[in-house]
Amino acid sequence: MHNPTGAGANEGALGDRHCGAMPPRVRFPFLLLFTCACSTAVAPGLDSDASISVDAVAADGSVISDAPLDVPNADAPVLNFALKSDDTSEGATLAKEFTCDATPAASMVSPSLRWTHGPAGTKSYAVVFNDTSISFLHGAIYDVAGTKLTKGIERTYEPLDPSGAKQTKAYDGKFGYAGPCPTGEHIYEFVLYALDVANVPDVTKDSTTKTVETELKKHALARTKLTVKYAR
Repeated sequence: MHNPTGAGANEGALGDRHCGAMPPRVRFPFLLLFTCACSTAVAPGLDSDASISVDAVAADGSVISDAPLDVPNADAPVLNFALKSDDTSEGATLAKEFTCDATPAASMVSPSLRWTHGPAGTKSYAVVFNDTSISFLHGAIYDVAGTKLTKGIERTYEPLDPSGAKQTKAYDGKFGYAGPCPTGEHIYEFVLYALDVANVPDVTKDSTTKTVETELKKHALARTKLTVKYAR
C-alpha cells in the first residue's frame, strides 16, 4: 500500500501612555466618548495597524461598551472568505470514496468544494491538497475562474470542468486528485488561494505541485483552508 513521504495584545503591550487628568465630569443626558490625548508610542513587536478599541462612557462614568475601532491591516485575513464541502466538514474523517481505500479499486474521486468570493482584485482561485502530518503535497488545481469544484474532477491536466483549470500530477503519477493513503492517522488540508492573476505564470504541464504552490504564494491575495483527517 502506498505511503507517501516526502485583538488582542498582551496586557501592557501598548507601552506607557501618560495622559493629563480628566477634567471634572459634566453630567449631560447623552453619552460622552472620552479620547485620551497621550503618547502613541507602540511597544516593539506590536503592529501599529493593530485593531484597537474605545470605550463608550456614560455621564456617570460607567463603561457602556467596548466598541471596536477597525484599523486597516494589509496582513489581516479577509472576512467571510471561507472554504466548505458538501462531502465533508472541518475536522471530519474523509469518506473512503475520497481515499485509496475506495471500492471498487481505482474508483477514488475528489470531494466537492465551494467557497465565498475572494477580496477585490481576485482573478482566479487555486486549491492545494496537503498531508500536514508528513508535509507532503498531494496535488493542486489552479486557474479556476469560479467558486466551486464539483465532486469527481476529471483526472487530466486540463479537465473539462471547471473550464480552463489545470492540475498537477499526484503521487500516483496521474494528473489531478489522489486522496489519503496513510499509515495510521494523518491530518490533511485543502488550502484555497485567491489570486491576483487569471493564469498562474511560470508554470507548465511538467511543473511539480511544489513549484505551483510557490507561484501561488507569490500571487495570493487571501488564503483559507478546510482541514480533514483519515486513518488506516
